[in-house]
Amino acid sequence: MLLLPIKRGGVHGNGYEKLSPALRKKIIKVLGSKDVYEDVISPHCLPDHKFSEIRWDESTKGDNADDMSEEEIRRKFQLLTNQRNQQKREICRTCYQTGVRGIIFGIPYYYKGTDKWDPSIPSKGKEAEAGCEGCPWYDIARWRAELIRKINNQ
Repeated sequence: MLLLPIKRGGVHGNGYEKLSPALRKKIIKVLGSKDVYEDVISPHCLPDHKFSEIRWDESTKGDNADDMSEEEIRRKFQLLTNQRNQQKREICRTCYQTGVRGIIFGIPYYYKGTDKWDPSIPSKGKEAEAGCEGCPWYDIARWRAELIRKINNQ
């Protein structure tokens, strides 16, 4: 096996969107260093796009300005550890390939939609984001809040 060194981070990011070190720092600060999966403060958090990159197209990709507003940061990002980010990436890839949405903690709950991708929603591009809404991995904090609300109302 041959391993090739590949430069990571910086303004080159992952080839989809560019996050400068300053913006990464700002996102972590705005989101309070809170690992949304574990619901705890953690020094090991990384910015994660709520809308999965596997569903992006050319019109979805774009630069993120260092002066992005706090509101936009909260709308667009959540913080996960690298391990959870990789897990989410694989779950989103499976959803994209099979049309079956992911679950967290073995709980088949969706605050919007079902476990199946809505076939009336495009699978790629800006409009595809609507199909991600309600999936626990899309916005883990909202999913948790909606689930708690549902439990408390029963």
